[in-house]
Amino acid sequence: LLPPPRLSLLARPKQPLFWALFWGLAPHLLFLGCFLWAKSVLTLLLQTL
Repeated sequence: LLPPPRLSLLARPKQPLFWALFWGLAPHLLFLGCFLWAKSVLTLLLQTL
């Protein structure tokens, strides 16, 4: 759940919007990267077998 924008801006006035978006999207991008990496490794293993 995301807090209201006004509360987050009041809590962190010096934090730019870019870093808020980055830290909000970082776990999703990391999960997506690990998923794609595991998928490629599994396909390579299946091709070699």
